[in-house]
Amino acid sequence: MAKPTPEQLAKINRFAKTQLSADDVHVHPFRLLGTGYIPSRYLQFDPSLLEIYLNNVNNGDVAQIADHTFGNTWVDKVTLPFGRFFEGELVSDGDKLQLDGSMFMPKSSKTYVGDFTTDDISQQIDAGILHDSSVSVSWGYSECSICHNDIRDYENCRHYPGRVYKDDGEEVLCTVIAKPAPPPRPDNSCMIENSIVCAGAYPDAGVLGLSASGEKPPNTEKMVKLNNIADLKLVNKDAPVFCCLSSTSATFQIESENLRDASELHQLYHQMYSEEELPEGWTMAKLTAKHKECVKELLDAGHEHLMADALDGTLNEALKAKSKKGSENQVDEKEKLALEGQIDALTKENEQFKLDVESKNTEVAELTAKVAELTPLADLGNKYREDVITAALASGVRDQKNDFKEETYKKMFANLSIDEIKEMGEAWENSALAKLGIPPSRTKGEDLHLPEGGLQQAVDPELYKVGR
Repeated sequence: MAKPTPEQLAKINRFAKTQLSADDVHVHPFRLLGTGYIPSRYLQFDPSLLEIYLNNVNNGDVAQIADHTFGNTWVDKVTLPFGRFFEGELVSDGDKLQLDGSMFMPKSSKTYVGDFTTDDISQQIDAGILHDSSVSVSWGYSECSICHNDIRDYENCRHYPGRVYKDDGEEVLCTVIAKPAPPPRPDNSCMIENSIVCAGAYPDAGVLGLSASGEKPPNTEKMVKLNNIADLKLVNKDAPVFCCLSSTSATFQIESENLRDASELHQLYHQMYSEEELPEGWTMAKLTAKHKECVKELLDAGHEHLMADALDGTLNEALKAKSKKGSENQVDEKEKLALEGQIDALTKENEQFKLDVESKNTEVAELTAKVAELTPLADLGNKYREDVITAALASGVRDQKNDFKEETYKKMFANLSIDEIKEMGEAWENSALAKLGIPPSRTKGEDLHLPEGGLQQAVDPELYKVGR
């Protein structure tokens, strides 16, 4: 469990009401967010937004919690932070810019995560069990990657996140680039909290807020949840976007008064009800046609439930049927593309498997040839070992007669080397010769230098009889 450096401790104590020592806190580094593309969310964060979030981190405005359970915003549970970020930096990572930050927790502090303490959480982080993290953030401008207008600006942006459009003859995927709101629009961009989660949305996030102005999360009693980034089309462009990222969804919280419902859309294109009050160059017919076009696009995006009270006489049944059919076709096309991607992946895996099998077959053939080469040598070695054991046992019988435990030594020899067996056999042989009055040293070599008939006289045949 990491302790803070003296420099880190000084930063931590800027926020502490009582002075803390290095032994009072746990410190852990996190990768919070970056400019990398978030697949399936059709979302990226602009470097200018990361600069704001970095200030939040350095100012101690980003809380550490678990599973985004704060202020009854995302789940029906009121919880409090158990840690806080105190320093951060922007790090270049290839073509991406990453926001890293360090979090501190007081030791032995009780948390709301079951029966866990901060010591338990720190231990789980160090063990690599708790790794993924996810942030809750807000931003002011949702830039369309194709036309660069706010994705919520109907008059100037006709694109939906996740759809593919033709741009200069090329197919281009529409994504949202989160940015601070440009002046004079109000900007409420901030990082609210970092959560330890099972699986985060941003690919690089994991172990390694409140805004700087003291801005608090939105009034949760007036919040509406949106679960699809395409739903941003329903939000007034001046409204802040609060987003909670996870591996399975990007949940957006919008204050209900900022949600552009069906009646507001109707007002958007029927601002004026008399020819005299129409904007220059517009007619009622043009406004009605614009309204139909807008409603059709919402139907295509699957927002029929939100548009029900606007489907009045300005939108006929044929248009509704056509819109729903188009939506179905789009889903079918997405499923087709997903299946094609799966087929390509499986094809590549199969090709790699074939290469792996061929490589293994080559290895097996080489090993088989080696075994065939070594088997005769092994047989010779085994025969030599058997001969050495037989000779050693015979020497043992000559030395110890009926007292020699032949079966015991056979078992012992199974675990000894050939040299060790030979050494024991020679010891027994020398001992046997010594009992015959023959010096051991004189048994080696071809010339024993014995007097004529000396060997025959020294050897008592009775000594070699077993079972007398």
